[in-house]
Amino acid sequence: MGYVLEGPDGAGKSTLASQLCNLYELEVDHFGPPKQPPLLEYLAWLVGKDPNHRRVIDRFHLGESVYGPLWRATKPLSRPILTTIEWSLMARGYVLVHVTQPLKALVDMIETRGDELLKVHELGQVVEGYWSVMELSFMPRIVYDWQRNPIVPTWTREPERLSAIYCQHMDYSFPGTGSLTPEVIFVGERINPNKLKEANGVPFALGPAAEWLIEAIWEANLQSKVYLTNAKKVNGDEQMIAREIRWLRARAHTEERGLPRVISLGRIASRVLTDHRIPHEPLVHPSYHRRFHHADGPSSYARLIQGF
Repeated sequence: MGYVLEGPDGAGKSTLASQLCNLYELEVDHFGPPKQPPLLEYLAWLVGKDPNHRRVIDRFHLGESVYGPLWRATKPLSRPILTTIEWSLMARGYVLVHVTQPLKALVDMIETRGDELLKVHELGQVVEGYWSVMELSFMPRIVYDWQRNPIVPTWTREPERLSAIYCQHMDYSFPGTGSLTPEVIFVGERINPNKLKEANGVPFALGPAAEWLIEAIWEANLQSKVYLTNAKKVNGDEQMIAREIRWLRARAHTEERGLPRVISLGRIASRVLTDHRIPHEPLVHPSYHRRFHHADGPSSYARLIQGF
């Protein structure tokens, strides 16, 4: 329920963060280099924070894909990692704001204030890096240029409004992830107990099966249009899934959108949905499909998803 501010040093992120906090009564969090693998660190923060998440995040996951390769020789975030993080942000009502200015203005700012880390000759690379990683993001996004609009606009609060309603009806101890206005709802079985702590309860966060599904979802061009959850929650509960799906379908009906398709991934998920009388389309679990169709790649699984 807030904003993720990303952009080069000197673009005005901290100033904008302060103004947004004053305007909307939000709190600000600043992220530097992750101290553990990025996916684990970002998920732990997102899941561990107060569910209301009324916050402004001053640099987050995209910054790691820009500054990590430049300063620490790390690789940009992979598509599965970026996707998992952005689904978790979307479910909590965050909007991505690309804060930018013309390169000359950024150079003037850095030269005026001085910067112990970022050098002027690196600015062009950082600016281009941000435009590149923004192309990979699929979150609701705003581009904000201080020179063109020095006054903070009243941006849409729709993602926050929807997430606030979701919070009132759902339990973030067993979080779903992805869009709260989905076209497709994927229902898996449960989180692998061996990955429960690392995944922080987020479905399809870690492992080969999750990567297979995520790549297939990208192939099907559904990355911004899906909601993912599990039939069995971490405590064994099988009731929450019916509540989640009925809420999402009710919102679609109220807003006169098409009702989302529900796809069960594997027999156990299909059985739970059948027990709750939720119409769904059964699909083989991604782990099973990957095992027997590895040579065909995730594209073959994407075709199954699109074939319904």
